[in-house]
Amino acid sequence: MSEIRFAPQPVSIDWLGVSLFTEESRPKLWEGMRWVVQSQTNVWGLRMIAVNEDAEKVFTWLAEPRSSIIDRRAALLEVANEWLYHGITPQLILHRLQEVNHIAVVGVSRIDLCVDFECLDRHHEVIVGLNTEKYYVGGKLNGSGFWSVSSDRRLAERWHGIRCPHCKSWGHKRSDVKWKLYYKWKELCEAAGAIGFEKPYIVEMWVSKGMEPQNVWRLEVSIKQLSHLTYNGQPITLDDVLTCPDVHFWSLYRSRFTIREDQGHKDRTNDRIVDFLEVNVFAGTTRCRVYASDHQRNGCISLLRKLVLSVEDDAVLRADDMREFVFAQVGELCRMRHLFAYMSAMVGMSFDEWVEAKRVQAYSDVIS
Repeated sequence: MSEIRFAPQPVSIDWLGVSLFTEESRPKLWEGMRWVVQSQTNVWGLRMIAVNEDAEKVFTWLAEPRSSIIDRRAALLEVANEWLYHGITPQLILHRLQEVNHIAVVGVSRIDLCVDFECLDRHHEVIVGLNTEKYYVGGKLNGSGFWSVSSDRRLAERWHGIRCPHCKSWGHKRSDVKWKLYYKWKELCEAAGAIGFEKPYIVEMWVSKGMEPQNVWRLEVSIKQLSHLTYNGQPITLDDVLTCPDVHFWSLYRSRFTIREDQGHKDRTNDRIVDFLEVNVFAGTTRCRVYASDHQRNGCISLLRKLVLSVEDDAVLRADDMREFVFAQVGELCRMRHLFAYMSAMVGMSFDEWVEAKRVQAYSDVIS
């Protein structure tokens, strides 16, 4: 990590949703916090926001899935945007919830990492060129591209009457990694209407970094399955990315986002690569984990479920050699086929916690 020197643009976490398992759909809160019930969604029958003693929203809690195919213990925690920029950390929220409730973290449902940058002449040329297709992002499918013209006096003069993206994106809506480029200052102004701007804490961050708010754009990567990615061959955990968002953003930027200039080559790999955002030194790579085919994976999942279910048989549970043999087979299958997250979602706890719980159950049954 010490070998990496970052460009001066600040990297932030802009969205975080954590998938959980809980026995209590309405968990207890710590002192100074209270629940405010909201209207349900199409997916979740219960939606509540947790507010502090100053009536500030800290996080949203979604539980009681409405679909019968979703485990009834499933829940989702979404940290309020402001707290991702300063204040209470996501780790602290989860820690405090787990102090007074039995809650297991299954994984990250979605996390957005973003870098905010001042639009210089070289950025301006590329952004305009993405509209005319003079520039393109290599190897990425174009997603939504909402371009608009504005004469709003709050915007930088160079963008008056010029088509610029409200949100230019790359990647399918089901992609594990999706990129977005947009004029962040314009978005904040439009969200507020005719007066002022939204989310002043973001603008405060820009000013503290010596940036001119009217000229700030954002490149954002949205990750839907964090467990599908590795950094230098090792799985990326929630703590990893919360502790070092810079490392993982720049790694993904180098390995998964390449802007090229269309120079008319038959072989597009010969087109010139554009250094859109600068990173002086880069070490380490983030890659997608290699999984088995859908057919193989479905077969492994079926086998995993049968092995886990076999331990519910009293004869298997009480026989030490048989029980420990099944544990070893489950552990090896999860390791080889990257199924630890799936198993955690299935049994509501980690593999190690499940093994320990079953051992305790086996010896308790014998004693009783």
